Amino acid sequence: MRSAAILRRGLVLLVLTAMLAVPGPSWSHERKSTSSLTGTIVRIAGGIQVTLTNTGTDSFHYVWVQMVPSVHHTGASIDRGGGCGPGPDLNTVKCGISFGGFQPNQVYVVTIMTDHDYPVEGGAQLFTGDATDGPLNPAGTATGPEAPPLPKPEQPCRCRSLTARIVSPSLGHPNGRGLDMYFGLHWTLGCTPGAGGCEGKLTILAPHQKPNPRTKEKGYVSHFKVGPLGNKRLVDSVGVACPGACANTTAGTYHLRLDSFDLGVHERALESIPIVVQRSCQGKALPPIRLTIAFDDDGRIDLPKSRLG
Repeated sequence: MRSAAILRRGLVLLVLTAMLAVPGPSWSHERKSTSSLTGTIVRIAGGIQVTLTNTGTDSFHYVWVQMVPSVHHTGASIDRGGGCGPGPDLNTVKCGISFGGFQPNQVYVVTIMTDHDYPVEGGAQLFTGDATDGPLNPAGTATGPEAPPLPKPEQPCRCRSLTARIVSPSLGHPNGRGLDMYFGLHWTLGCTPGAGGCEGKLTILAPHQKPNPRTKEKGYVSHFKVGPLGNKRLVDSVGVACPGACANTTAGTYHLRLDSFDLGVHERALESIPIVVQRSCQGKALPPIRLTIAFDDDGRIDLPKSRLG
Protein backbone atom coordinates (compact mmCIF):
# COMPACT_ATOMS: atom_id res chain seq x y z
CA MET A 1 0.00 0.00 0.00
CA ARG A 2 2.71 2.45 0.90
CA SER A 3 4.66 1.73 -2.29
CA ALA A 4 1.53 2.24 -4.44
CA ALA A 5 0.89 5.67 -2.83
CA ILE A 6 4.49 6.69 -3.45
CA LEU A 7 4.14 5.64 -7.15
CA ARG A 8 0.95 7.72 -7.59
CA ARG A 9 2.61 10.84 -6.12
CA GLY A 10 5.57 10.35 -8.49
CA LEU A 11 3.32 10.21 -11.60
CA VAL A 12 1.52 13.43 -10.63
CA LEU A 13 4.88 15.18 -10.17
CA LEU A 14 6.08 14.06 -13.62
CA VAL A 15 2.93 15.38 -15.35
CA LEU A 16 3.27 18.81 -13.68
CA THR A 17 6.92 18.99 -14.62
CA ALA A 18 6.10 18.19 -18.29
CA MET A 19 3.41 20.87 -18.45
CA LEU A 20 5.79 23.53 -17.18
CA ALA A 21 8.46 22.48 -19.61
CA VAL A 22 6.26 23.02 -22.81
CA PRO A 23 6.21 26.72 -23.90
CA GLY A 24 2.95 28.44 -24.80
CA PRO A 25 2.01 29.21 -28.45
CA SER A 26 3.08 32.87 -28.18
CA TRP A 27 6.65 31.81 -27.55
CA SER A 28 6.99 29.34 -30.33
CA HIS A 29 5.95 31.69 -33.23
CA GLU A 30 6.97 35.24 -34.06
CA ARG A 31 4.29 37.66 -35.34
CA LYS A 32 3.42 36.67 -38.91
CA SER A 33 4.23 39.47 -41.41
CA THR A 34 1.35 40.84 -43.46
CA SER A 35 3.54 43.00 -45.73
CA SER A 36 2.22 42.94 -49.26
CA LEU A 37 3.36 45.09 -52.18
CA THR A 38 2.37 45.19 -55.81
CA GLY A 39 4.31 47.10 -58.40
CA THR A 40 4.49 48.01 -62.07
CA ILE A 41 7.62 48.91 -64.01
CA VAL A 42 7.80 51.32 -66.92
CA ARG A 43 10.84 52.36 -68.90
CA ILE A 44 11.99 55.96 -68.80
CA ALA A 45 14.99 57.66 -70.36
CA GLY A 46 18.05 56.12 -68.71
CA GLY A 47 16.22 53.77 -66.37
CA ILE A 48 12.87 52.67 -64.95
CA GLN A 49 10.10 53.86 -62.68
CA VAL A 50 8.55 51.39 -60.23
CA THR A 51 5.11 52.30 -58.90
CA LEU A 52 4.53 50.53 -55.57
CA THR A 53 1.22 50.05 -53.73
CA ASN A 54 0.94 48.76 -50.15
CA THR A 55 -1.82 46.16 -50.47
CA GLY A 56 -1.21 44.67 -47.01
CA THR A 57 -2.41 45.58 -43.53
CA ASP A 58 0.82 46.74 -41.89
CA SER A 59 3.14 49.68 -42.43
CA PHE A 60 6.94 49.60 -42.78
CA HIS A 61 9.78 52.05 -43.26
CA TYR A 62 12.06 50.33 -45.79
CA VAL A 63 11.53 48.86 -49.26
CA TRP A 64 14.02 46.88 -51.31
CA VAL A 65 13.63 46.56 -55.09
CA GLN A 66 15.68 43.69 -56.51
CA MET A 67 16.03 44.02 -60.27
CA VAL A 68 17.10 41.35 -62.73
CA PRO A 69 20.81 40.43 -62.34
CA SER A 70 21.76 41.79 -65.76
CA VAL A 71 20.79 45.39 -64.87
CA HIS A 72 22.65 47.48 -62.30
CA HIS A 73 21.51 50.69 -60.62
CA THR A 74 23.41 53.96 -61.05
CA GLY A 75 21.15 56.10 -58.86
CA ALA A 76 17.69 56.06 -57.30
CA SER A 77 15.08 58.28 -55.64
CA ILE A 78 11.59 58.01 -54.16
CA ASP A 79 8.81 60.56 -54.34
CA ARG A 80 6.91 62.23 -51.46
CA GLY A 81 9.63 62.18 -48.83
CA GLY A 82 12.29 59.62 -48.21
CA GLY A 83 15.49 58.55 -49.86
CA CYS A 84 17.11 55.68 -51.74
CA GLY A 85 20.54 54.16 -51.87
CA PRO A 86 22.37 51.01 -52.94
CA GLY A 87 21.30 47.68 -51.52
CA PRO A 88 23.50 44.67 -50.78
CA ASP A 89 24.26 44.11 -54.49
CA LEU A 90 24.42 46.09 -57.73
CA ASN A 91 20.94 45.14 -58.85
CA THR A 92 19.15 45.98 -55.57
CA VAL A 93 17.97 49.42 -54.45
CA LYS A 94 16.98 50.22 -50.87
CA CYS A 95 14.56 53.06 -50.07
CA GLY A 96 13.44 54.50 -46.73
CA ILE A 97 10.10 56.22 -46.12
CA SER A 98 10.17 58.92 -43.44
CA PHE A 99 7.64 59.81 -40.72
CA GLY A 100 4.72 57.34 -40.57
CA GLY A 101 6.27 54.87 -42.99
CA PHE A 102 4.66 53.17 -45.96
CA GLN A 103 1.03 52.91 -44.84
CA PRO A 104 -1.58 50.48 -46.24
CA ASN A 105 -3.14 51.63 -49.54
CA GLN A 106 -0.43 54.25 -50.07
CA VAL A 107 1.42 54.52 -53.38
CA TYR A 108 5.05 55.50 -53.88
CA VAL A 109 7.10 55.80 -57.06
CA VAL A 110 10.74 54.73 -57.07
CA THR A 111 12.91 56.01 -59.92
CA ILE A 112 15.98 53.90 -60.68
CA MET A 113 18.65 54.89 -63.17
CA THR A 114 20.28 51.86 -64.78
CA ASP A 115 23.35 50.93 -66.80
CA HIS A 116 21.34 48.92 -69.36
CA ASP A 117 17.87 48.95 -70.83
CA TYR A 118 15.52 46.97 -68.62
CA PRO A 119 14.31 43.77 -70.34
CA VAL A 120 10.68 43.54 -71.38
CA GLU A 121 8.64 41.74 -68.68
CA GLY A 122 11.80 41.38 -66.59
CA GLY A 123 9.91 42.19 -63.37
CA ALA A 124 11.48 42.75 -59.93
CA GLN A 125 11.31 41.22 -56.45
CA LEU A 126 10.01 43.40 -53.59
CA PHE A 127 10.96 43.21 -49.89
CA THR A 128 10.01 45.24 -46.82
CA GLY A 129 11.44 45.82 -43.37
CA ASP A 130 11.59 48.19 -40.41
CA ALA A 131 15.37 48.48 -40.15
CA THR A 132 17.85 49.77 -42.70
CA ASP A 133 19.65 46.41 -42.87
CA GLY A 134 16.67 44.09 -42.46
CA PRO A 135 15.59 41.50 -41.66
CA LEU A 136 13.70 41.47 -44.93
CA ASN A 137 10.20 40.22 -45.57
CA PRO A 138 9.35 39.05 -49.09
CA ALA A 139 6.38 41.23 -50.02
CA GLY A 140 5.58 40.61 -53.67
CA THR A 141 6.71 41.33 -57.21
CA ALA A 142 6.65 44.19 -59.67
CA THR A 143 5.65 43.39 -63.22
CA GLY A 144 6.75 44.90 -66.52
CA PRO A 145 7.92 46.77 -68.33
CA GLU A 146 5.47 46.00 -71.10
CA ALA A 147 6.67 45.64 -74.66
CA PRO A 148 6.34 48.90 -76.59
CA PRO A 149 3.32 48.92 -78.90
CA LEU A 150 3.99 47.84 -82.44
CA PRO A 151 4.01 50.73 -84.90
CA LYS A 152 0.79 51.02 -86.83
CA PRO A 153 1.22 49.93 -90.41
CA GLU A 154 1.36 52.95 -92.67
CA GLN A 155 -1.78 53.26 -94.74
CA PRO A 156 -1.50 53.44 -98.53
CA CYS A 157 -1.76 56.96 -99.82
CA ARG A 158 -4.79 57.85 -101.88
CA CYS A 159 -5.62 60.09 -104.78
CA ARG A 160 -6.99 63.30 -103.26
CA SER A 161 -7.69 65.32 -106.40
CA LEU A 162 -7.26 64.99 -110.17
CA THR A 163 -7.82 67.89 -112.55
CA ALA A 164 -7.17 68.45 -116.23
CA ARG A 165 -7.08 71.44 -118.60
CA ILE A 166 -6.09 72.21 -122.14
CA VAL A 167 -2.91 74.27 -122.35
CA SER A 168 -3.92 77.21 -124.51
CA PRO A 169 -0.45 77.91 -126.02
CA SER A 170 -0.36 74.30 -127.19
CA LEU A 171 -3.45 74.68 -129.39
CA GLY A 172 -2.48 74.68 -133.05
CA HIS A 173 -4.87 76.06 -135.66
CA PRO A 174 -6.44 73.30 -137.81
CA ASN A 175 -4.80 72.43 -141.10
CA GLY A 176 -6.09 70.94 -144.33
CA ARG A 177 -9.57 70.34 -145.69
CA GLY A 178 -10.83 68.80 -142.47
CA LEU A 179 -9.96 69.28 -138.83
CA ASP A 180 -6.34 68.36 -138.04
CA MET A 181 -5.19 69.99 -134.83
CA TYR A 182 -2.89 69.47 -131.84
CA PHE A 183 -3.32 70.33 -128.19
CA GLY A 184 -1.78 69.45 -124.84
CA LEU A 185 -3.84 68.23 -121.90
CA HIS A 186 -2.22 69.18 -118.59
CA TRP A 187 -3.17 67.08 -115.55
CA THR A 188 -2.51 67.63 -111.84
CA LEU A 189 -2.78 64.83 -109.27
CA GLY A 190 -2.77 65.43 -105.49
CA CYS A 191 -2.08 62.52 -103.12
CA THR A 192 -2.62 62.04 -99.39
CA PRO A 193 0.24 60.97 -97.07
CA GLY A 194 0.87 57.24 -96.87
CA ALA A 195 2.92 54.44 -98.34
CA GLY A 196 2.59 54.27 -102.08
CA GLY A 197 -0.33 53.33 -104.28
CA CYS A 198 -1.59 56.75 -105.35
CA GLU A 199 -2.62 56.83 -108.99
CA GLY A 200 -5.18 58.34 -111.27
CA LYS A 201 -6.34 57.88 -114.85
CA LEU A 202 -7.78 60.12 -117.54
CA THR A 203 -9.72 59.06 -120.61
CA ILE A 204 -10.15 61.76 -123.30
CA LEU A 205 -13.09 61.17 -125.64
CA ALA A 206 -12.92 62.26 -129.26
CA PRO A 207 -15.98 64.48 -129.99
CA HIS A 208 -18.85 63.03 -132.03
CA GLN A 209 -22.22 64.38 -133.06
CA LYS A 210 -25.01 62.27 -134.51
CA PRO A 211 -26.99 63.56 -137.53
CA ASN A 212 -30.21 65.40 -136.66
CA PRO A 213 -32.92 64.72 -139.28
CA ARG A 214 -35.15 67.45 -137.89
CA THR A 215 -32.59 70.24 -138.25
CA LYS A 216 -30.83 68.62 -141.22
CA GLU A 217 -27.53 68.74 -139.32
CA LYS A 218 -25.26 66.06 -140.76
CA GLY A 219 -23.31 65.48 -137.55
CA TYR A 220 -19.66 64.58 -137.46
CA VAL A 221 -17.11 62.09 -136.13
CA SER A 222 -13.53 62.67 -135.03
CA HIS A 223 -10.65 60.51 -133.88
CA PHE A 224 -7.39 60.83 -132.10
CA LYS A 225 -4.32 59.85 -134.10
CA VAL A 226 -1.86 57.83 -132.04
CA GLY A 227 1.23 55.76 -132.73
CA PRO A 228 4.56 56.33 -134.50
CA LEU A 229 4.85 59.06 -137.10
CA GLY A 230 3.67 57.76 -140.49
CA ASN A 231 1.72 54.92 -138.87
CA LYS A 232 -0.99 56.72 -137.00
CA ARG A 233 -3.97 54.76 -135.73
CA LEU A 234 -7.38 56.36 -135.35
CA VAL A 235 -8.96 55.82 -131.92
CA ASP A 236 -12.11 57.15 -130.29
CA SER A 237 -10.47 57.74 -126.88
CA VAL A 238 -7.05 58.03 -125.33
CA GLY A 239 -6.20 56.82 -121.82
CA VAL A 240 -3.62 58.67 -119.77
CA ALA A 241 -2.04 57.15 -116.65
CA CYS A 242 -1.31 59.67 -113.89
CA PRO A 243 1.22 58.34 -111.35
CA GLY A 244 1.28 60.17 -108.02
CA ALA A 245 3.69 60.87 -105.18
CA CYS A 246 2.43 60.45 -101.60
CA ALA A 247 1.83 63.68 -99.68
CA ASN A 248 2.63 65.62 -102.81
CA THR A 249 1.27 66.98 -106.07
CA THR A 250 2.31 65.53 -109.42
CA ALA A 251 1.66 67.06 -112.82
CA GLY A 252 2.20 66.22 -116.47
CA THR A 253 1.10 67.11 -119.98
CA TYR A 254 -0.16 64.66 -122.58
CA HIS A 255 -0.07 65.79 -126.22
CA LEU A 256 -2.89 64.78 -128.55
CA ARG A 257 -3.68 65.06 -132.27
CA LEU A 258 -7.36 65.31 -133.18
CA ASP A 259 -8.53 64.56 -136.75
CA SER A 260 -11.90 64.81 -138.50
CA PHE A 261 -12.80 64.88 -142.21
CA ASP A 262 -16.30 66.04 -141.29
CA LEU A 263 -15.20 69.33 -139.73
CA GLY A 264 -13.95 71.46 -142.56
CA VAL A 265 -13.63 75.19 -142.35
CA HIS A 266 -17.29 75.85 -143.19
CA GLU A 267 -18.64 73.04 -140.97
CA ARG A 268 -16.84 74.21 -137.86
CA ALA A 269 -17.09 77.98 -138.40
CA LEU A 270 -18.78 79.64 -135.39
CA GLU A 271 -19.24 76.23 -133.81
CA SER A 272 -17.54 74.46 -130.91
CA ILE A 273 -16.60 70.87 -130.19
CA PRO A 274 -16.68 69.23 -126.74
CA ILE A 275 -13.64 67.60 -125.17
CA VAL A 276 -14.88 65.27 -122.42
CA VAL A 277 -12.27 64.05 -119.95
CA GLN A 278 -13.32 61.09 -117.85
CA ARG A 279 -11.25 60.62 -114.69
CA SER A 280 -10.79 58.17 -111.85
CA CYS A 281 -8.81 58.04 -108.58
CA GLN A 282 -7.70 54.59 -107.35
CA GLY A 283 -10.19 53.14 -109.82
CA LYS A 284 -13.07 55.20 -108.39
CA ALA A 285 -14.82 57.32 -111.01
CA LEU A 286 -14.99 61.08 -110.52
CA PRO A 287 -17.33 63.48 -112.35
CA PRO A 288 -16.03 64.10 -115.89
CA ILE A 289 -14.42 67.37 -116.88
CA ARG A 290 -16.20 69.02 -119.82
CA LEU A 291 -14.10 71.36 -121.98
CA THR A 292 -14.89 73.01 -125.32
CA ILE A 293 -12.84 74.30 -128.24
CA ALA A 294 -14.65 77.11 -130.13
CA PHE A 295 -14.00 78.38 -133.67
CA ASP A 296 -14.45 81.79 -135.26
CA ASP A 297 -16.13 82.52 -138.58
CA ASP A 298 -12.92 81.57 -140.42
CA GLY A 299 -12.82 78.15 -138.76
CA ARG A 300 -9.86 79.14 -136.62
CA ILE A 301 -9.69 78.58 -132.84
CA ASP A 302 -11.48 81.24 -130.83
CA LEU A 303 -9.74 81.22 -127.44
CA PRO A 304 -12.04 83.70 -125.64
CA LYS A 305 -15.08 81.55 -126.41
CA SER A 306 -13.35 78.24 -125.61
CA ARG A 307 -13.54 76.64 -122.19
CA LEU A 308 -10.13 75.08 -121.63
CA GLY A 309 -10.27 74.33 -117.88
